[in-house]
Amino acid sequence: MQMETEKPTQEYVERAMALSAEEARELAAKFDARFAKSRGYARLAPLERTALQLCYEEQALQQWRANISKLYQHNAG
Repeated sequence: MQMETEKPTQEYVERAMALSAEEARELAAKFDARFAKSRGYARLAPLERTALQLCYEEQALQQWRANISKLYQHNAG
């Protein structure tokens, strides 16, 4: 899945700020693992990396839900 932007939206920054320190560290670590070879993302602050990972995970969840819905519809018909 592609990230839509290199900078997180204010909404995701605010949501990242509301996370516990442990949750924020986990999300930032996931982001760092995904983009370890991308030098462009190294300049982002930890809060921005956390917000982008939160955005990515929500997009992935939405896509998963859409795929499951299609699967159920296909099997029902």
